Amino acid sequence: MEVKVRLKEINQILRNHGIGCDSEEIDETPRFVVHHMHKWDHGYYEWWGTKVYESGIYETGDWFWGTRRAFYADFREVVDFFSDYFQRVGVQSCIAAPCWKYEQFDCGKFIEENDICEETNLLLREHGIRKGERSGIRLDVEKDWDSIELLLEGGFRGYTTLCLLLPERGILLTPDHHFGVSFYTQHMAREKTIVKELLMNYPTLRLWEKTEDKGTVLLS
Repeated sequence: MEVKVRLKEINQILRNHGIGCDSEEIDETPRFVVHHMHKWDHGYYEWWGTKVYESGIYETGDWFWGTRRAFYADFREVVDFFSDYFQRVGVQSCIAAPCWKYEQFDCGKFIEENDICEETNLLLREHGIRKGERSGIRLDVEKDWDSIELLLEGGFRGYTTLCLLLPERGILLTPDHHFGVSFYTQHMAREKTIVKELLMNYPTLRLWEKTEDKGTVLLS
């Protein structure tokens, strides 16, 4: 099976599962978010005025600020959750692609010397994908788990904008720079039930859902 997945095929998979292909359609797609209780902002490099003391009291701002070690400790918790999720639902492969994000890297943030950008660029080039191309790559969940971790890290640090499409489940996973991962799917009840059960083992992770009448609400 070819590793490179063309944009036409990706869009067809998204449409077959009722998931938006562009920035307008995606807003109409049902979603919920698994989010770490620490709301980081673009990783541990950028500090926008928030400081959290040992007591947990915030000095200013809305975002969580901490050390590199704290960031990666939180990152490991999220990665472990998704490892459990993939095993629970039996997903064997996924497609990494920009999808509705359009670009592979956050606008203006592609820096050749940046570690996460360089690794991601090398991963894409290995499979014949040029910078700026909207095609994707098919990843084996077991064999390519390090690459999946790489893409989650890049999204949380605000450098890469690649999504993970799970054709077997009809789900599009989109990591963001506030340490959350959106689940876009038409199978909300099924997936939320599974996620809620798994989150019982992860006290630092939260489940949020955007509703029309109440806005974004905490579910778990």
